[in-house]
Amino acid sequence: MRAAEALESYNEAAALLYERLAAAHKIEERKKRIAKEFSRERKRLERLKAAHEETVASESSAENFRRSADILAANFRSLKRGQSMVHLPDIYASESGRNRNIPLEPALSPQENIERYYKKYKKLKSGVKYARAHLEEICRQLERLVELISSLEQCATVEEIENFAAGAGLNIAAEKESSERSPAVKTRLPYHRFRAADGSLILVGRGPQDNDELTFRVARGRDLWLHVSGSTGAHVVLSCLREGAYTEEALLDAAHLAHFYSSLKDEPVADVDYTFRKNVSRAPGLAPGRVVLSSRRTFHLRKDHRRLERLLGGKKLFSGNQ
Repeated sequence: MRAAEALESYNEAAALLYERLAAAHKIEERKKRIAKEFSRERKRLERLKAAHEETVASESSAENFRRSADILAANFRSLKRGQSMVHLPDIYASESGRNRNIPLEPALSPQENIERYYKKYKKLKSGVKYARAHLEEICRQLERLVELISSLEQCATVEEIENFAAGAGLNIAAEKESSERSPAVKTRLPYHRFRAADGSLILVGRGPQDNDELTFRVARGRDLWLHVSGSTGAHVVLSCLREGAYTEEALLDAAHLAHFYSSLKDEPVADVDYTFRKNVSRAPGLAPGRVVLSSRRTFHLRKDHRRLERLLGGKKLFSGNQ
């Protein structure tokens, strides 16, 4: 009898150990899948960062184009059509008597050559401005990735990993069971996920109860919260790495989604309220999804069909199915 009890105890211990090892393996596998996605995103952002840094570094070339144009304009009378190179006094040189060689297009007139250099300057300068602005956003996204990677390491259970993935806007499907009799059950999230033009994550509540869960369980205090003004509709959350760290384009994208997922979706214009999530609280005694805002800003939105088609992938815009 004792031998039987010992065997049973051993079997229970072995089963428990197996369950723990299987659970640890599942946790490790899901972490690896998320880490792989983070790695791909990090490489993409680092490539963009390098490209924008190269553009910013070319700012001195833009100044050279402008100076060449200015020197040509200052010596306009000496220029002729058909010239391929001119050797002119450099009005920007620190020492007098220094000249600059400036290549020209022989087929163009003197004025057209001057305009050509000014256009090169403006184009490159505009590119530098664009790259510098986007560098800041890319750096913010890289910082957020570092935060997410650190948070991922702290997840100790499958549930924590799934909650983490949902909050990070990741679609981590459950592994397929080996038995066909036990199909994987997909977890229903309380929101739709979208990406703004700048890559920011936008979450849109699916219904009143989902709105409540999105706003008060998923969103963070620093995130931007939006809702169409004076009408029923979805709660919309624009994820922000820091309070106020969002672009105008991302705000417009989120506002269009707030308009689309509302009872005013067919109207060409609408007012959209927005504030930080920390300024939103549940309305006492009212149904889930009803809220009170301690502060807000409102802007007048005119529907942009092209923006909506980009956000929705052209799948829902005219279907009337939310």
